[in-house]
Amino acid sequence: MEMFLRLRRLLFLGLFLLSTAGVAQTLSLSFSSFGSEQEWVFGKSACNSSFSVFWLFNPIYRTACSGLQLWVSTQSCSDTESRVDLFNIPSDRTDFLTGSRTVALSSLPGFKGELSCGAENVQIEHYICGEILLRDMLGNCNNDPEKVSSNTLSVVYKTTAPPAPLINSSEGYDGEITIRFSASGDYLNEVLLYGKRSGSAEDFEEMGRVNFALNAISASGLENNTPYTFFLQSVDLAGNKSPNSELIEESSVHTDGFWDVYKQNGGASGSCRVAGGGLSGLGLVFLGLCLGRRRRPC
Repeated sequence: MEMFLRLRRLLFLGLFLLSTAGVAQTLSLSFSSFGSEQEWVFGKSACNSSFSVFWLFNPIYRTACSGLQLWVSTQSCSDTESRVDLFNIPSDRTDFLTGSRTVALSSLPGFKGELSCGAENVQIEHYICGEILLRDMLGNCNNDPEKVSSNTLSVVYKTTAPPAPLINSSEGYDGEITIRFSASGDYLNEVLLYGKRSGSAEDFEEMGRVNFALNAISASGLENNTPYTFFLQSVDLAGNKSPNSELIEESSVHTDGFWDVYKQNGGASGSCRVAGGGLSGLGLVFLGLCLGRRRRPC
């Protein structure tokens, strides 16, 4: 019986080791201690600054043969020609499992000759990579140890302007206008709205900004029935601005609220009827959606 129990324990141990062999040891890199930032885009104004690389190694059940290797490449983590080693953190250091190191932006290998940090109209991408060699199941470091590779961090130097956004349509409401747009390009961040009264000598001023993915932007506080001229600009994560979009002219339109919308849809004074029959619940919902936000009759 005792022999059977020993064999069963060995069997369970073997099954456990087989199952945990499929559970990967993890090495995570990030630009923040929270582990969420995987990409950083910057322009020439940041050339004299630096960034931090944070790491977290979870060995699960196996120990390391080597220290943590961190390197940077301009091609990919597997490219050896462009690889430049950054740090080697020995496995006996207290910050081996989790820690951080600072890297000067100007020291990145993609900045050479005319492509130094500060160069205009270029986009240079760097990839931060990490690796740790593991002991085998018996705790030995053999000639072909298993590697734990990290995720890849991207550091992008960008001084190229994104394309101008495309204006698809515009509408005037009560005291405001909305412009619908399409924006494209690498590492986009925001779309800005500039406007002024049409024909005035005043400069265009910023009237709004939204995330580029929203595809719509509004300006409020406008004088109704007064034409305004507008254009849009895209801004990327490095702060580069696109050329101006086309100019458009739009006006906001006054509305008297529900009564104005009701009359525009066939209602008469002293009546709760519209053309074609009573004002149904669906009609009330429809009219309510039109309140204060119309360009033309609903």
